[in-house]
Amino acid sequence: MIGGAFVGTLPVIFTTAKFMSPKTMVIVSMILMSVCGALFPVVSGPGVLVLSALSGFLRAAPSVLLTVLVLEIKEVGAEHAGTAIGFVYTLGMLGAFIFPPLGNSLASINPGLPFVFWSAMALLSLIGFFFLKKPQTEATRQH
Repeated sequence: MIGGAFVGTLPVIFTTAKFMSPKTMVIVSMILMSVCGALFPVVSGPGVLVLSALSGFLRAAPSVLLTVLVLEIKEVGAEHAGTAIGFVYTLGMLGAFIFPPLGNSLASINPGLPFVFWSAMALLSLIGFFFLKKPQTEATRQH
């Protein structure tokens, strides 16, 4: 996954800059990563490698794009940018702190269940993106 993230970050970021909004790319990336994670229990052999590579390819882009999304919110401004980014990443790391042990506790029921749980939590996090304000445009930045 780490190799995929290393290779995938720049192409995904450049594709986003050219063809779609950062918010759309974050949502698409998170949905695809969730699907990959949910499929881990049902694939074997080379399929696991393909899912790992695809998931890793998409993994690093949302964090970079999330920073862009936070900075584009008009009310954040330069004076609150560091606080806003810190707050967003703190909430994200709270999930990274809580969900691994919860998912691992499901492995006693079925070894594939943690992957399904983590994928569901990633999809659940998408709800927050519907509350993001529209980013300011170049026209509104100049006023």
